[in-house]
Amino acid sequence: MPAWLPDGGLLVATWTGTVIRYTAGLDERWRTRLTPTETDIRPKLLTPDPVPVVRRAGWGNAGATQDLTPNLIRTTSAYLDVRLVNPTRYIDLGKQNAVALLTDGRADAPANPWVPWSVIGAIRIQDGQELQFTVDTFRTQVRLTGITFAEVPAHPVSWLRDVQLQWWDTRAGLWKDGPKLLSDAGAVHTHTFEPLFSSRFRLRTTGGGVWPVGNIRLGELVFHGTVVGNSHRDVLEGNELAVLFDDRDDDVRDIVEDSTAADIQIGGAAVGTRCLRLRKAVERYPTSRAPFGHAMHDWDFRIVENPGAPGEYRYLQFAWKSLSPATSGISVRLGPAKSAPVFSASIGDSHWPPQTSMVEKRFEGPVPADWKVVRIDLWKFTAGAVKVVDQLALRSNGDGALFDGFVLARTETALPKLPWPRST
Repeated sequence: MPAWLPDGGLLVATWTGTVIRYTAGLDERWRTRLTPTETDIRPKLLTPDPVPVVRRAGWGNAGATQDLTPNLIRTTSAYLDVRLVNPTRYIDLGKQNAVALLTDGRADAPANPWVPWSVIGAIRIQDGQELQFTVDTFRTQVRLTGITFAEVPAHPVSWLRDVQLQWWDTRAGLWKDGPKLLSDAGAVHTHTFEPLFSSRFRLRTTGGGVWPVGNIRLGELVFHGTVVGNSHRDVLEGNELAVLFDDRDDDVRDIVEDSTAADIQIGGAAVGTRCLRLRKAVERYPTSRAPFGHAMHDWDFRIVENPGAPGEYRYLQFAWKSLSPATSGISVRLGPAKSAPVFSASIGDSHWPPQTSMVEKRFEGPVPADWKVVRIDLWKFTAGAVKVVDQLALRSNGDGALFDGFVLARTETALPKLPWPRST
């Protein structure tokens, strides 16, 4: 730091305390080194602060800690969907630790946090971004009565002290708020609440800021409760008709998710306002999720001769049409996701791979340019060979195709009488 003096001389001081005096001709006149009179100010910095500090105790709702087994997550083979939203970015927990550590019945700490630090650092709440942690039992309705978090004792900053639990209302087709899980307890804390019935539950921010604070360092995540059964809304209500897709986007999200070839078209539907679209010639299966394979959410239907029990059906109805004159073939495939045989309905030059074992019904004539209804007695046509339906796969040749109105019925008279122009 230089400073000119009245006689034309120059005074220079360095950041280390050296001070030099120069004449007007810049000859050094003197030099010195400044030293502080007080060499250690730490005692003064550590003097008691007179401002009172208050810690609120007893604000959590954690109760008596429950056992880590049994665990509904393990019982139902649920999978964990962790994502950053706005925009969506999926987090592969398996790249951080072995996912089985979360449900192995032990609270041992994993080697790494569950979410990459690059993701934690990228959360911008001002842009509506947040992390969501979903436990998805896929097609099993459960009665959830409590959750236990077993966290890493050495990292209390990452303990999940303030979490919003949400549950998927399959009848309404939307997420609803459950209880807030608040904890001022230790590394292992259990929260019990009034039973929630669903097949999907997610943990997210309560709205107070970035979540999680620090990271997620769970050693074990335990869902307490019991298994109810099939999670499809019509099976739960004992309906004679199971609506697989008409106007609810969530019904076919397994087909359109992560796909540039399949989506939902608004307008021009056979019934309602939406239909399922293959944008081009393509063969489209549901997204594969271990251990369920290429299966559809909430689908676990049985094809029997005399349906009566929940989840039992016999008749299939849907509608299809070409997307353009270039479409030369269309096919719909239903059945089990992991074993044969499966059933397909095809028209035009659409064919599934020959190595796939299936019972196929082929329709004569050109690919319909207008909506056409297809009705099939699955039990009679397949001679009872197709016993399970948990997968829907679609195929088109030449160009794309539209699909709508998928339903299963116990009786033929229960199939909806829709004002479509033609039926088969």
